[in-house]
Amino acid sequence: MSAVVDAPVVRTEDGAILGPDWRRAGLARPEYTVPGRIPADGVQPGDTIRVLDMDLVVLKVWRDRPPFAAGIRVLARTVRGAELVFEYAERDMVDVVAVGAFDR
Repeated sequence: MSAVVDAPVVRTEDGAILGPDWRRAGLARPEYTVPGRIPADGVQPGDTIRVLDMDLVVLKVWRDRPPFAAGIRVLARTVRGAELVFEYAERDMVDVVAVGAFDR
């Protein structure tokens, strides 16, 4: 017997499920409440972030490998299709203006 759980999930652009979205499930610490200004290590694919007055959809988030493990890179797409990579320190703050761009 299987049970279907109706919980928010993080998806890739292709719709693959990466895991639960603990921020939308109410399990996050207050500083990770979305939409809002959150630490860079809380940004996830499907978030819409605002950078330099542009709204960008996050496609991928990854951490640097040692010895540069303090950085977080975010690949995001503009509404016109340009893909940009932003580099943040782990505790840099990012404006998340919407979540769930890849929800189905």
